[in-house]
Amino acid sequence: LLLAKVGTKCSQLLCLLLIPAVYFAYRLFMQYLETYQNWPIQIPLIWPFGISIASVNGQALTYSLFAHLPHFLIGIAAASFYIRSSVRTAKQTYLAETVFWISVLGVFLILATSLDDKLQVAYGRYNFPFVPLALGFIVLSTPYTRYAKSLLEWAPIKWLGVISYGLYIFHWPVQQASVQTLRALDINAKDHIFLFAGMSFVITLICAHFSYLIIEAPILKRFKKHKKNNTQKGVHREASAKT
Repeated sequence: LLLAKVGTKCSQLLCLLLIPAVYFAYRLFMQYLETYQNWPIQIPLIWPFGISIASVNGQALTYSLFAHLPHFLIGIAAASFYIRSSVRTAKQTYLAETVFWISVLGVFLILATSLDDKLQVAYGRYNFPFVPLALGFIVLSTPYTRYAKSLLEWAPIKWLGVISYGLYIFHWPVQQASVQTLRALDINAKDHIFLFAGMSFVITLICAHFSYLIIEAPILKRFKKHKKNNTQKGVHREASAKT
């Protein structure tokens, strides 16, 4: 809400400044809590809700908005700079293509190798700032690319993009359910990693697809219809005022 009030340029600058500021604030906060001895902490909120924090490594802190806000700010900043440009020079295309593929390669190298542990900074989840920044560069460079854009426009990849929110929401509970299901069948997921991965991936795709059809698509359609009606009303009011 704040960023929407201050204008594009100011909000972009604010985002870029807040990324390191919020990270270091969270880091200092967590370092302070590590010295706290009287765990667990019980924090009452609005009855009957409350938070019980077992330790500094508890889920309430580890998965909090405070911990992930720098990641979201990188995404917001990258999205605000995103430009769909139909006119681009050969130099821009070459540079963008290079940035895109280096960033993609960097993400896979970090997440799929021992770099995942080596590059972790204190209290920086998901290899902050390396992986989030690489993803931001992917967003920024894509409109100017040729081959990368063609790949992302490929129907299966585009479909994954459409249902991506469902993939994000369902992948973790599906993985946990898959582990329990395999365990009930006397199968250890760690010993049958490809079975576990394939099973989890397919079920997550199915859940995300139907979630989009049943929940997301109707909501998006309703909002688009509402926006269209408001636009038409605005046009009619403007025409009436001129008359």
